[in-house]
Amino acid sequence: MSRRNPIVRILACAARGDEAGAVQALDRLTPWKGVAEIAADIAGPPLVRALVRAMQDGRDVLANELRELADELQQE
Repeated sequence: MSRRNPIVRILACAARGDEAGAVQALDRLTPWKGVAEIAADIAGPPLVRALVRAMQDGRDVLANELRELADELQQE
């Protein structure tokens, strides 16, 4: 796994359609134990599938909107 920010790793995997990688990155972001871990394991895969579907509008659209977000983040 790369040294990228965990949110960026999740988004990158989802943008590539790599559900398993995105779930793994989400699991690393949420290292909970007990009941919280069970909840994360149940919620993680559907959340990742929703992200993958939302990112299927087109790579160009996604890339442009992520650039806009990056610009906004740099201005803050």
